[in-house]
Amino acid sequence: MYRLSTISTACSALLALAISLMMSTAAFAHAGHDHAADTSLLMHMLFYGSLILPIALGLWFGYRYVKQHKARR
Repeated sequence: MYRLSTISTACSALLALAISLMMSTAAFAHAGHDHAADTSLLMHMLFYGSLILPIALGLWFGYRYVKQHKARR
């Protein structure tokens, strides 16, 4: 039963992530997207960092949650 609920939670999280990525397609192609601008590198780092950081934190806390629950058995 524990494995089924964990798999269901993981699938729900992946589905929510996929839906949220599909909803923000306008952010990927906006007017004035200039790669030669002085702040281009900073803006790209902030944008991709805002995508990677929540994913990394979610994986980290998920790993800790599963590890703690396995240790209690």
